[in-house]
Amino acid sequence: MQNFVEWATEEQNSLLYVFRGTWNWDEVEDTVIEGDLLMNEVMHPVNIILDIQNAGNLLGPGFLVHARRIFGVAHPNCSGRIVLIQADPTIHSVHTLLNRAFSPIFSQIDVYYADSYEEAARLLSHRNGHPNTY
Repeated sequence: MQNFVEWATEEQNSLLYVFRGTWNWDEVEDTVIEGDLLMNEVMHPVNIILDIQNAGNLLGPGFLVHARRIFGVAHPNCSGRIVLIQADPTIHSVHTLLNRAFSPIFSQIDVYYADSYEEAARLLSHRNGHPNTY
């Protein structure tokens, strides 16, 4: 499976979403629904690690419409902390664009950048104020 979501920690306090290769918005939405189902299993805030380093074209047709829909309706258990694993510097520009275009939505989300899963885990560990097991 090229796109999937799974618990990133035994404590179930972070979800890892992985997108690989060619994809479409239906697949993204299916993966988000799977993540929501996992978050339904817990009663505490859940961080998001989004691995898009091999996701292909991120700015496909309808990007702004779909991004607004996906980020605009966050699961109640979502902590609002998202780490993007992506070495491509254009992602920073896209984040700036989304932040300006949809400031009411993105003002509630803390986005961090990492070059690896290990770095993402360290960032969230420090943001939570205590070490996590990754």
